[in-house]
Amino acid sequence: MDVKYDLNRNDTWFVTGSYALARLYSQHPSIGEFYKFGLLSGSITHLLQLRQAPVYLGITGGTYWRHGEPSSSDRVALYLNGVAIYDVRENVRLTGFVRPELQFYTNDPVRSSRTDFNLTAGATLGWTPVQYLTVAATASYIGNFSNLGARRYDVAMPSLIVAALFAF
Repeated sequence: MDVKYDLNRNDTWFVTGSYALARLYSQHPSIGEFYKFGLLSGSITHLLQLRQAPVYLGITGGTYWRHGEPSSSDRVALYLNGVAIYDVRENVRLTGFVRPELQFYTNDPVRSSRTDFNLTAGATLGWTPVQYLTVAATASYIGNFSNLGARRYDVAMPSLIVAALFAF
């Protein structure tokens, strides 16, 4: 569940809060559910349009708390998200993003003071055929730099996204 509150009338400053529950299951019947977690998050965002051009810049600062079972991946994180948006056409949008993030693990069984630095960067091309429905393709890179050297990784990830907004 997400909640958004506009801090001004032109929607250039806003805060969001959310809570989500997730359960992950294996395809193998003998394993079944192997992880469940909750995610509580909050952020503040500022967007601005560059003159009259269809180009926008945005910055978001936020935090989240992820808690689960098993608890070895429990963490509290702080992040900053930068975005550049170009409206190619009325219903086609190209977005570039970068997100540095600090993660503090609260229950790591290997090292109680585990801290990770994640850097995510990528681009998204989205098409909105009707209001509140978007189809998009994203390519992103995620680099994880941990104070536990064995936990360092790099991921290049393509994604296809279908998103719908229900507002009331």
